[in-house]
Amino acid sequence: MVSKRWCLIAAMVLLILGLGACSHTYSDAEIAGEVQNKIATDPNIATKQVSVGATNGVVTLSGSVGNELERTRAGTDAAQVAGVKTVVNNLEVTHSEATAASSLRHEARPPSRRAASSSPRVSSAVTIPEGTVLSIRLVDSIDSNKNKEGDVFRGTIESPVTDGGRVVIPKYADVEGEVVQSKSAGHFTGRSDIALVLTRLEMGGKAYSIDTDEYTQEGSSRGKRTAEIVGGGAGAGALIGGLTGGGKGALIGAAVGAGAGTGVQAVTHGQQVHIPSETVLQFRLKAPVAIQPSSGTRR
Repeated sequence: MVSKRWCLIAAMVLLILGLGACSHTYSDAEIAGEVQNKIATDPNIATKQVSVGATNGVVTLSGSVGNELERTRAGTDAAQVAGVKTVVNNLEVTHSEATAASSLRHEARPPSRRAASSSPRVSSAVTIPEGTVLSIRLVDSIDSNKNKEGDVFRGTIESPVTDGGRVVIPKYADVEGEVVQSKSAGHFTGRSDIALVLTRLEMGGKAYSIDTDEYTQEGSSRGKRTAEIVGGGAGAGALIGGLTGGGKGALIGAAVGAGAGTGVQAVTHGQQVHIPSETVLQFRLKAPVAIQPSSGTRR
């Protein structure tokens, strides 16, 4: 009987001690210390620059860790400590910042000479404004008695177009145009006329659509003089002799020009408008055009 009583008393004492242990209230200092110790001994957290604060069971982590995994791990460690109610994880990840800095240093590093030599040089586009005059030399001759509306003619740039001293459209760049009006005079009455525009520019292996105003030429009425001689290339569309530095038209056998230094106005023969190969004409852009200058262009 006595032994049973003592056993009962011992059990009650143990129960009271256990309840006392369960009801132990941890101070903020104890909580912070336990959290700090758990994080410090966690082998999965390489960066230990972590500060721990605790207020009424709310733990705040501050400082920095090496990556997002370490940040999550530190928060988990803190939540497992007895007495912790809430974890405020203010840890910053420094690994991404280091990576970004490394990338910036790599980008700032000048390319090797081999890489620089093998990389193609890219030129920025230059916009040729509306109103720019394009001076061209005809490759094909134009005749109001032969050409009709829609016919295409060829030419080359006679005067380079520059931008701030840089050649944007070089001399001899290929151009194409279109006959937009062609009227042949009758046998006894009427007047012949022709109208041309430029439609295409080719240079550096690229083609550009262009829009220009019309170059027009009228033949004289019957009874008027059918040829007009002018000096030295005066007037729009003045013909520069193919024998004095002509372009592609000279290569196809156009024998034009009335001698060195003398220009001949586009001739009206029998009231027809005839503009020979090698004639220099001028067109004005009606709309701006963006050009990718060739790296090899020069004056």
